[in-house]
Amino acid sequence: MIQQKFAVLSRINVAAGMAVLTLAAVLAPLLRVQLLTGTIVNACLVVALITLGKKPALGVALLPSTIAAINGTLPLILAPLIPVIVIANAIFIEVFDFFRNRGFITAAIASSSAKYAFLSLAGFFYLGFFADPAISRGVSSVISYTQLATALLGCLAAYLAVRLYKSKSHA
Repeated sequence: MIQQKFAVLSRINVAAGMAVLTLAAVLAPLLRVQLLTGTIVNACLVVALITLGKKPALGVALLPSTIAAINGTLPLILAPLIPVIVIANAIFIEVFDFFRNRGFITAAIASSSAKYAFLSLAGFFYLGFFADPAISRGVSSVISYTQLATALLGCLAAYLAVRLYKSKSHA
């Protein structure tokens, strides 16, 4: 009976954590500043991975880009890139998880680099299909070094958030 109660409470905690992190990641695009938005989304992904596990983190990764397209912060012309961005976020989570036991900095650099490399490659393929200058500018923003910077900054923000949480919970 007690084990069942703990299992239910554990699922509730995961669901609540997922809801809060998903909400933060979904609301971040409303800020309309790529550096800030990307940092918040990436931080939410890392915090979700560290505190909730891989599956909930992948769940958090699904919605931000879709919501950004719906509310207009991601130009509709870039809507076909939504699956690419979601996959990039999943790669970010998977690579971070794979390297996590080698240290936070290693995981941050490897996952950020993998996400950036994937987005760059996908963006260049996407650009090959379209010659329109407006599309090129939009895709360039998706594949720019800003993606690498926001991934690294997101890792730093997540590290600080988790450290702060752990220090307060032990106090």
